Amino acid sequence: LAAWKILIHTAYGIRVNQVVFNSERDAAQESLFDAQPGLTVDRASTWSPEGMRYSALVFRRALPQMLQASPAIRAAATYRYDLVDIARQTLANESRVLLPRIAAAYRAKDRARFEARTQCWLGLMSLQDRLLASNRHFLLGRWLARARPWASSPAELARLDFDARSILTVWGDRQASAGAGLHDYANRDWAGLTGGYYRLRWRKYFDALDQSLRTGAAPRAIDWFAIGDRWSHGSGQYSERPSGDSFALASRVAAVMRRGGCP
Repeated sequence: LAAWKILIHTAYGIRVNQVVFNSERDAAQESLFDAQPGLTVDRASTWSPEGMRYSALVFRRALPQMLQASPAIRAAATYRYDLVDIARQTLANESRVLLPRIAAAYRAKDRARFEARTQCWLGLMSLQDRLLASNRHFLLGRWLARARPWASSPAELARLDFDARSILTVWGDRQASAGAGLHDYANRDWAGLTGGYYRLRWRKYFDALDQSLRTGAAPRAIDWFAIGDRWSHGSGQYSERPSGDSFALASRVAAVMRRGGCP
């Protein structure tokens, strides 16, 4: 994404504004949707930058400009990949805007505002999952399918499937995952993972905070490792084929951003 300005200008002939990137290392700007839930989280993995290294407001201009491409260019696989990727990052950046607002509503004990903002958060996650599902390069199902040919028995298949899931989530046993902080080390913005795992975690967390606001009691503790380990041992099936129209879904993301960032 650091090269998106050059990419759009040279490949698609679209004039864009410059985003200045400041980074001391080559690391992605992670989405807080992928993070183990908390009101003050600033990254998903321990190796990621804690804060934004460029202007999210300036970056947001890239998506509407990408959508100006001619119909002929829109048919190109490379364009559609870039379109999904930029729309994905636009949503990821919005998570850093919205989470402090959710935290403020919770601390003010404003339950109505808390519910509205958390529903917005979950709605953005659902939208992102649909967007990612429209391109084969962002499918959890394709990743899991790669493990199957290696198995020589049902038991080995189950083990390989667990390995493929756990490396994205808990990473290892409880000591490695929670104790050493390796959970979400290899987090990915992929369809199926966003909607089937990350959204599940945030919904459980928001439910616990909402219960706290309703009762006045402290939020119930959540065993995040247990949730991740159970999902990694699960047998949920995820599509290996894309579905939906990338251009229409990216246009939907742009429209949501114009309206203030809530579906």
